Amino acid sequence: MGVEYCLANHKDKTCFELGKGSWYALCQDRNRTGHECLLYEDTICEMITEEIWDHNIRNAGTVGKEDTAESWKEAAKRLAAQIFKFVNDADPTEISLVNDSDDSESDVRDKGYRWVGSRYKGDDLTILNRHLKE
Repeated sequence: MGVEYCLANHKDKTCFELGKGSWYALCQDRNRTGHECLLYEDTICEMITEEIWDHNIRNAGTVGKEDTAESWKEAAKRLAAQIFKFVNDADPTEISLVNDSDDSESDVRDKGYRWVGSRYKGDDLTILNRHLKE
C-alpha cells in the first residue's frame, strides 16, 4: 500500500506517473506546486538521487546484486530526462503533484488530462488514459 503520485502539467493538460515515493521533494510548497528544480534536467536528477531515492541508494545491494547504487543513479538520470521532457518549458508554478489519496488525481482525470509518461509503463499508457474514452 501507499500513495501513488503523478505530476500534472497545467500548461498542456498532461500528467506523468511517478508511483510511490517521497515525490514532495519536487514541490516548492505545501500546495504541491512544482519546484524550480524542474527547469533543469541535472537538478531534477540531483533531487531524485539526494532527496527522493537517497535511502535506496545508501542501502543498495540489500535486496539483490542488481540493486546497486549505480543502478539507482542510472535510473534517476533516465527518469530526470523523462520528467524534464514532460515539463516542456512550463513555469514550475504550472506543475503540481497529484495523488490517488485525495481528489487531486480524480480532478485532473475529470478535466481530461492525458498521461504522456510513466516511470513504470513505458509507452503503453492505455490504462492510465482510459478515462478519455469513457
